[in-house]
Amino acid sequence: MSRSVGSGCPQIRHTTRTAGTGESRFSESSGGVALIAYSGSRKQSAGSRPPPRPYTDHVPDSRDKRRRSDLDLFVLALIEAGISTPYELQISAGLSPGATIPALRRLVTGGWASQAKPGRRGRTEHRITPSGRRHVESTWCQLIEDGPSGDSDADLRAALLALFVGGDRRLASEFLRGSAEKIRSSLRAARQQHAELDQPPLAAWYQRLRAEALKSVARAEASGILAISRRLPAKPTSKGRSK
Repeated sequence: MSRSVGSGCPQIRHTTRTAGTGESRFSESSGGVALIAYSGSRKQSAGSRPPPRPYTDHVPDSRDKRRRSDLDLFVLALIEAGISTPYELQISAGLSPGATIPALRRLVTGGWASQAKPGRRGRTEHRITPSGRRHVESTWCQLIEDGPSGDSDADLRAALLALFVGGDRRLASEFLRGSAEKIRSSLRAARQQHAELDQPPLAAWYQRLRAEALKSVARAEASGILAISRRLPAKPTSKGRSK
């Protein structure tokens, strides 16, 4: 696939962050890094669920519709670029089969992708449908409008869709800067929380040291995302196999 696509989000205006305020032009979403859940600021009830994991190499809880949506759109764009099997998605894009196989099923069920007959070694290729192509081009901007989630993987996928599908490098770069700011805001909020959990020292120290480790990871992620925002290609191209 090789095509030039204009921005599909004319309603989004480019604006700059107000100096000294730390505020981003992107709306705050319900997402965010899970660091605060580990900060030790609140006592959890005995029957409450454990806080979500702060980082995974696959898509988090399938109930999170937003993260599932960005993955589905990203996989659909990769299919159009010629990466069409779970194996290829893992080797070429680093996406785990545990995440992409359910995504491919959703895309086929929704009519946005179609399956070919299983080939060698049982690998099944997928093709984007006309409705799937329209879906990508009309839906990617919703991820940008919703604002960064603070999940670095999800925000990177959304930014790359803005760049490669929307053809808008500036919008993608601003979105990534907003993602870094959201992570840093979560760090600032965590530092303001000092209450200790009422629990045995073993558990308290585990919670405390894990929170420190998560802070280090979050700081590194924020710095990395900022660096990425400055390194996006000026003229995105797609070098997929022709279909």
